[in-house]
Amino acid sequence: MELWHGGLTQRLSDTSPIRRLTRGEVFELGSSTIFTMGGATSVDKEYRVPYSSWWPQELPGERNFEEARTKLDSVGWKVDYVITHTCSTRMLSPTLYPAPGWNYPDVDRLTAFFDELEGRLDYKRWYYGHFHRDANPAERHTVLYDCIVRLGDELQPWDVA
Repeated sequence: MELWHGGLTQRLSDTSPIRRLTRGEVFELGSSTIFTMGGATSVDKEYRVPYSSWWPQELPGERNFEEARTKLDSVGWKVDYVITHTCSTRMLSPTLYPAPGWNYPDVDRLTAFFDELEGRLDYKRWYYGHFHRDANPAERHTVLYDCIVRLGDELQPWDVA
């Protein structure tokens, strides 16, 4: 682990410029603050091999959530951007089923933690992946899969093929 722009990271290798941003960290890049939190529930884990194509640690634990709250306390619960793998429970339905009438999928400890963040955190835009689609399911939320956007931007109609 190595401190980088205010948060802990891991390099891919000793000589790699590529870094993995760790769970629950706040990074300062240029004039922007970014909160990161990886993890998501694998809906197909029964078809995967433990410790080869699936890991039980896919979801953060309570210790990760407490550390994230401490980091967010240190910045007054205000960041510019949130980058996560999955989203809050309240965003699951608009992300997965934009048509009215769908119920929310099951809550897990991570999506519930993100619900807490949605209620407390002051942010400009939240980016996440996991759902294999590109869209802006809500005003300050962008789900990305194939597209790349500049930090702060939302997807535009011409971005999605």
